[in-house]
Amino acid sequence: MTDFLLASGSPRRQDLLSQFGLPFKVEPSAIDEVMVSEESAPAFIQRVALEKAQVPLLRAKVGDRYVLQGLEENGWTIGGEPSGHILTLDKS
Repeated sequence: MTDFLLASGSPRRQDLLSQFGLPFKVEPSAIDEVMVSEESAPAFIQRVALEKAQVPLLRAKVGDRYVLQGLEENGWTIGGEPSGHILTLDKS
């Protein structure tokens, strides 16, 4: 079985994985896990998870043209929006 990678030094997470007998490695990230003002809990969790995974996020207006604009401006090749549309610039 593949080890889980914990990007947090939380002893609670380590304890939970140990209780289930799951192998894991701990490699805490340098990401500051502090909520910014007026940030909701779900937004905080998403932001920290994406930062730890080194996945960039750009919030754009609704519409494929805005997603395309963001992709082109940042040199990215894949993007999407909540409606389920996925754009891939390297597959068109």
